[in-house]
Amino acid sequence: LFWLGVLSQLVAGPSWPLSLKPFFLALHGLLTSAALTIPTVAAIGRAVRESGSCWRIWPMWQELMEACPNVALSKPRPRLLEVLSPKAKRQLLLYRQVVEIHDAMLVLHDYATPELQARAGELSESRGHGTDRTAAALAYVLKGAREAKLAGDPPQHRAVAVAGPGCEDLAEEAAFLVRVAEVYVTAPSPGRCARPHAGRTAGTEGQKQRKHTEHT
Repeated sequence: LFWLGVLSQLVAGPSWPLSLKPFFLALHGLLTSAALTIPTVAAIGRAVRESGSCWRIWPMWQELMEACPNVALSKPRPRLLEVLSPKAKRQLLLYRQVVEIHDAMLVLHDYATPELQARAGELSESRGHGTDRTAAALAYVLKGAREAKLAGDPPQHRAVAVAGPGCEDLAEEAAFLVRVAEVYVTAPSPGRCARPHAGRTAGTEGQKQRKHTEHT
């Protein structure tokens, strides 16, 4: 618009484009500022959201890495230090947490028995988690499977897969894990519902038989 005004003044010789030049220059400066500001504000907003997600996921992530240290790139550092000063690029911290939590799910798969899954479903319904029962049930399963692994329970070949719903991108996956972590940090222990050892079962049956014989 500015150069069209200059051209019309040179060709036709009207004086009115001169009065519009300051307006056009001011508009140019405003649009240039917007072109620089909007991407910057968007990047800052994205960084704030990702840092918030990392902060809320950290407690669950840290406990899962304690149970499955072999899947961690490195040992989690204190929460504030990890979020404010990550070792790698900030935008990769959330990606690392998501990947390592999924790797921990694969490890804990062998400790998520059908009984534990059923108990987690009951807790997610009874404790009023509303429509987000999938995230709540997964939080209870992860907590129970983690406790079973740390207690030295043997892997169960009849375990049920530990996984969340399929998500299309990192933002959606992170949002789901945030909901899981919110339940996880306050969730009661669902109890280890692992299948008892055969020897333990046989011993229990033998004790019952002896008590019955003595009573007779």
